[in-house]
Amino acid sequence: MKDFYLPKTKPKTALWCSVIIFIFLLVSQASAKDVYIWTDENGKKHFTDLQPANTEYKKVEMREEKQSIIASEVRSTESIAKIFQNNRDSLFSLYEEKLKLNPSLGGLLLFELVIKPDGSVKECEIVNSQLDSRDLEIKLVERIKQLDFGEENVVVTRARWAIDFSNR
Repeated sequence: MKDFYLPKTKPKTALWCSVIIFIFLLVSQASAKDVYIWTDENGKKHFTDLQPANTEYKKVEMREEKQSIIASEVRSTESIAKIFQNNRDSLFSLYEEKLKLNPSLGGLLLFELVIKPDGSVKECEIVNSQLDSRDLEIKLVERIKQLDFGEENVVVTRARWAIDFSNR
């Protein structure tokens, strides 16, 4: 097994390389192009940054999430747990409403949510569910989307969370 060889560079050279890479990344992010979707005669979808000619296409809306350059951390598990604990009753009240109609209802619900730095929930979707109640799952997802995790100096955070509805 060979050792890795890293050439020695002068500190000024390394600093200039870092600055050039940073500027390149900044410029490339600012010059993002439009994206188009079109379907060929065989039904295959194509994605391109060039506007298709002589065919129907759909322009994809590109949204840019502004983030603080200073923010370098994700939201802590503890802060997420605190919000879920504070909202436990509102989530379980939806479950208990359905439990009256179906006494055998219960199980784990695993979902993934995306929390923006301002504390709002950008996305929430079910990854796995033992509840076997699509109506309840939809209501729980909608309720979770309304949670406010509070503004923090963090990047957009993607987290998976489980709630056990088998016992209270």
